[in-house]
Amino acid sequence: MIFYYRGMIVINKICQVIDGEYVCDIDISVEEWKALLMNEKVFDSKSIEVLKKWYIEPNHSCTCFDIGKKYEQHSMSANGVINGLGGRVQKELGRFEVKGIGDATNLLI
Repeated sequence: MIFYYRGMIVINKICQVIDGEYVCDIDISVEEWKALLMNEKVFDSKSIEVLKKWYIEPNHSCTCFDIGKKYEQHSMSANGVINGLGGRVQKELGRFEVKGIGDATNLLI
């Protein structure tokens, strides 16, 4: 669904959970991801460190709980870093917000 809101064109997309994985086309190009990765205000050292932990997991997928358990950290530690990163990506791109059911949800990375 496409609509106009506060002077912007908004495209409303539905994200789905399929076999326990979030599936959503968020329309961020490879070039945009490269620029975001090079921007230290978006991808700080903590974000890169946490993302590397996910990258080495099978299928590059894991829960914050499992990451915390594996690295002897509280699950909210990784969760906080990822949520902060998602918010910075959304703010930098300035063109969308990912919403969950109920409260707002940050970008799925």
